[in-house]
Amino acid sequence: MSMNAAPALSFVERPNDQGREYYDGIVNFLDSEECHSMKLSGLEQELEKRGRELMRILLQGHLNKLSPSLCEQAVCGSDGIDRPKVRSHERKIETVFGTVSSNRAGYGNEGVASLHPLDTQLNLPTERYSLFFLHTFSYIASSPDSPVLIRTASSTGSINILPSPILPVLAR
Repeated sequence: MSMNAAPALSFVERPNDQGREYYDGIVNFLDSEECHSMKLSGLEQELEKRGRELMRILLQGHLNKLSPSLCEQAVCGSDGIDRPKVRSHERKIETVFGTVSSNRAGYGNEGVASLHPLDTQLNLPTERYSLFFLHTFSYIASSPDSPVLIRTASSTGSINILPSPILPVLAR
């Protein structure tokens, strides 16, 4: 390696690089012949899909920056039991932008549930769905004639049926 060459950094060390690259891809798409030949409705649909994926990538990068977020002091639960054992745990989170994951430190001890301070810091509910996701789609449970099908936040922009376990969660 030459003295001028900077070492390559991973997406974990430079978490927003992947988002910048994806954004550049969107701009390149807007400059393409394919884009220039599209009808407005098709272009809107394509930009919404790509925009949501960009937001998902940026959110994932932010979560990567926070991982594993080790505590500087001892972790003790509300039950008074210390949790000195630290292990990395991955958690999938469904957001309005799509699925992201959080690698966070879990603090445990024999016979007690692990605690995840990063979950508390991010105000994550115990369910897999983010609070904003639940808020955004809560209208589904509040209207008796609301559609069962919704467009979920996925990179494919596909129509999906919400899994039945989410419906009681949305009803809260």
